[in-house]
Amino acid sequence: MPIPKALPTGILPPFLRSPTRRDGVSPYPATTVELVERYATSPRRIRILEGLLTYRRELRRVGLSAGFQWIDGSFLEPLNREPNDVDVVTVSSLPLSCSPDDEHLFNTVEAKRRFLCDAYFVDLANGETIWPIAESVYWYGLLSHQRRTQRWKGLVQIDLVPPDDDTAAREHLEALKKGAP
Repeated sequence: MPIPKALPTGILPPFLRSPTRRDGVSPYPATTVELVERYATSPRRIRILEGLLTYRRELRRVGLSAGFQWIDGSFLEPLNREPNDVDVVTVSSLPLSCSPDDEHLFNTVEAKRRFLCDAYFVDLANGETIWPIAESVYWYGLLSHQRRTQRWKGLVQIDLVPPDDDTAAREHLEALKKGAP
């Protein structure tokens, strides 16, 4: 299912048919190509998407081989101003060891500075069974409501793999920067 059309308010619908059906309920599964096709509408948004793709590549480089990301924030809304970043919650298992050179990937301030991603992480392998569920519920509850109005809204979910989607998305961004359709 493609990313649904925005509501007249500019936000994604929280569900399409019925909130009690599993199909057509946010978060909407998408590929990075679909994300680029839908939201790469300005040079600023293209830069943010390039940062997101680089962030994803770096997460895979340090060993994240499964999981998904929830994409949200003002980036998914058509505003009268350009977004500053994209909100990203990564749900995966942290690598067993991480070089100090890679700690910026899990530091919100650094991820925003380097990748234009307001990035957060839910670790599925922290040894507890309840904590990742509670963390996921927290982030979904926070992201599924518009900050300013408190309206219930939809978000997008993209898998961390396969990287082929990211390669195609990056190629699409390069074509957009060169002025190709």
